[in-house]
Amino acid sequence: EIDDTMAKEIYHLNLDDVENYGILETQISPGPGLIIVVKAKEGKVDAVKASVEEVLQDKIGNAFYPDEKETAENAEVRVDGNLVSLFILNSEVAADADAKYAELIK
Repeated sequence: EIDDTMAKEIYHLNLDDVENYGILETQISPGPGLIIVVKAKEGKVDAVKASVEEVLQDKIGNAFYPDEKETAENAEVRVDGNLVSLFILNSEVAADADAKYAELIK
């Protein structure tokens, strides 16, 4: 479970900029698995995007296994309206996760 303290300290979110968020991360290595979806408050998308980009840089810098680093380097922070998302997923699940996300935000 990711609580507000972890969201601030580990995932760099300023909760004053956030309407709602969801963070899921696997704790098994190797095998990167991180999904972050944040609904930014009005006018706060850029600030939230910067926070999520910081998480991505952390994941690239802290990757232990080459596959983890490559997966993180291929990830990107996306903005869809006021939703900011980051998916760092291996190729086995990435396409399914992207498709499901696209379906849910329609």
